[in-house]
Amino acid sequence: MHGLNVHDTDPPLMSLCGDSDIGELKNKAEGTVTEEELKAVLKRYNLRDGLIVLGKASNFVNNYKGEGAIGRAAFRDPKTGVFVTQFGLAYLANALITSGANDYKAKHLGNQQNILLLSNIYSNCLVSPEIKKDKNAPVQKKDLTSMLVRMYAEQFEYQFNAVLLIARTIVIYSDLVNKVLPSRFEKFTTIFERETRLTIEEYFFLSVAAWACVQKTATFRKEALTEARIPSMQSVLTDEKVSSFLNILTADYKTFRAEDQKANTSLDSVFTKFRFNPLLLYPIIKADRIEIDPYIVPNTLAFAKKAFGGLYWWFHRYFKAKGIWHDFRNYYGELFEQYVGLILRKMYGEVNVHPEITYKTGKFIDWWVERDGKIYLFEAKAYQFALTTKQTGDLDILIKEVKSKIVQTIEQVYRRIQDIPKYNELAVFRGKQLIPVIIFMEIPLASGNLYKEIVDEELEKLEQSGLKGVKNAKIHFLNIEELELYGGAVDKISLEEAFSRYEHNTKDGFLSVIGKEVGKPLMNKYLGDVYYDFWKRMTGRDTKIKENNE
Repeated sequence: MHGLNVHDTDPPLMSLCGDSDIGELKNKAEGTVTEEELKAVLKRYNLRDGLIVLGKASNFVNNYKGEGAIGRAAFRDPKTGVFVTQFGLAYLANALITSGANDYKAKHLGNQQNILLLSNIYSNCLVSPEIKKDKNAPVQKKDLTSMLVRMYAEQFEYQFNAVLLIARTIVIYSDLVNKVLPSRFEKFTTIFERETRLTIEEYFFLSVAAWACVQKTATFRKEALTEARIPSMQSVLTDEKVSSFLNILTADYKTFRAEDQKANTSLDSVFTKFRFNPLLLYPIIKADRIEIDPYIVPNTLAFAKKAFGGLYWWFHRYFKAKGIWHDFRNYYGELFEQYVGLILRKMYGEVNVHPEITYKTGKFIDWWVERDGKIYLFEAKAYQFALTTKQTGDLDILIKEVKSKIVQTIEQVYRRIQDIPKYNELAVFRGKQLIPVIIFMEIPLASGNLYKEIVDEELEKLEQSGLKGVKNAKIHFLNIEELELYGGAVDKISLEEAFSRYEHNTKDGFLSVIGKEVGKPLMNKYLGDVYYDFWKRMTGRDTKIKENNE
């Protein structure tokens, strides 16, 4: 989330001259516009035109580098102070589709003033627990935890490093799946090609080609791909393969609305800003009017997140349909463990990274690295919070998640460390300074102290039940992207020092701490090389990317 705060009540909106019905919503009190009221207004507008306008706004935010730019996630209009965010634009596209608008309305959304008004309505007027809360009431720590988990769910889908995302997926699904063979089902590459008629690499080639098509227009025809003249991709840009690709990522209005209903039907409308957005499942929308460019990408980052990072969920759905998604999750846990080991070997060197040790009671921690007289212990867990937890931040559900995914892992790691004096197989760790680190796939704000109060309460219970010393265990947490980006700082600052500095200045965040040490945008060299190799295969050109997430 990187500290992005979009709530702003001060912009001089009187200078905006959008449509009167949208302006009326903006004039309502903070936090009082319901999703039903917003959709009732959006329903009056031409759906296809509106999605294209939102898509162009998303492309602008994604590519703009001037005054008011906030990375790829947001833009603050210098004249009005209004924040236009990728997550706000994606929500508005969702609301427009689900409002019941159609392609034949005469009323058009298309002007900058309307986008600014709608963005301000999203940030300040749309109902949400944070805006409706009494601002004079004291903020409880656990309430703050719930709020930050919801904000993470709202914003983080649209804040990621595209190069890392693409390269990570290539490594896992084109390399590791062929080395970590599942025991209960076919190779993933075989399954994907049979079901989609595309290899995983062809799918990625077409994802990049489609992404390039919509950078200015937000819309395209199939012929824009099939008639493209890219020598290295002629075997991929066929009618059959492009059609197969579109079948994976495209939904018409009816399908999109059905997915939204299925995912959000039981969600309290106060959490509307945190609803699951089917753009993260189907980022390409096929308009009803097909006589002109029928394919629309309403949000460029939702497209990138799904196309380049959505294979996990593609396989999850495939195995869920067969009733064996638990087997898939267990297998993915093995893949994730091996991926963490690979990243560590590229960071620290092959000979310095050691796998878990088998001893009498089982297996020790996944990976260990000896460096500068210290031993780092890395436990990999492919954990992420459930959708409902992230949407609502419900404290009871959140506590269960923290117990099962964070506290139980702390307990596991602590018990393994307690075994060191008892078993000779673990003698290498005796007398050494041990620094345990747990690597998650994606736990909201894992590297901070957001869950400290919950964790401390649960560790106290373990202490009272006989696990002495666990409440004082010093164990660190990182999400996988943070570990990857630390690879760009490994020769500048030790992981121990990075943790120490962060603990003394938590307002900056782990990545800010190591970024200041490096003095330039963080990047993982290995994953950068994976991406460049992919780029060369796709384009036939050897062109280095200048920015870390271009």
